[in-house]
Amino acid sequence: FHCLSLNLSAALAKCFFQVFSEESSLKFNTDSLNIDSLDYERFFGYPIARKIINIILDKKYPISLKKLIERNIEYLNGKISRDPVMVKEGVLEFFRLRLQNQLTSQGYPYDIIDAVLSVGFDNLADSFERIKALQELKNQPDFKPLAIAFKRASNILNQSPPGGEVISSLFQDPLESTLFKAYKEIEKYVAKLIPEKRYLEALTKMVQLRKPVDDFFGNVMVIVEDQKTRENRL
Repeated sequence: FHCLSLNLSAALAKCFFQVFSEESSLKFNTDSLNIDSLDYERFFGYPIARKIINIILDKKYPISLKKLIERNIEYLNGKISRDPVMVKEGVLEFFRLRLQNQLTSQGYPYDIIDAVLSVGFDNLADSFERIKALQELKNQPDFKPLAIAFKRASNILNQSPPGGEVISSLFQDPLESTLFKAYKEIEKYVAKLIPEKRYLEALTKMVQLRKPVDDFFGNVMVIVEDQKTRENRL
């Protein structure tokens, strides 16, 4: 936290463990800690952050990191000299960097970690499951071509905003119908798998979009003069 220039009391370290104990049903002996003389940076630096992360990941505790930090800030009301919002953002960023560095050192690719954490990392255990699923999918032969197709779609959308709801009556090419039908069928399966945290199954199902996506981009012009057709394809 020192490198983030956060003027936090050492009490945050003690309080963090107290709240974490309540959330995870684990007990940490913090009664003997002297807040005034505590070496804050050494106590709540990289090793302790790593310990907290490891406990959450190993035990798969579904703890909200944001709520955990918010509760600590509430407990320390009046003891923190910096704006609570800035404190929360700084602590979240600290944990994001620690998790990112830790997983990178364990061999997980940076691009996979960054892709998952950029979406959110409030639930560290859940984020880790997503990272493992995406890493396993990346080793499959259809992953790279599909990723290229999605990147192409993203580049097109950057040039023009999406048109909104798809209107099937505006389809002019059979490949539009094929892609839309495939998407709707896969969407139903994925919508059931994600809440159950069956991420690899969901991602594997999405890989089935490769052929209809490739066929669509290889044979259908997206950016056309007719506005309705263009917006529908977008």
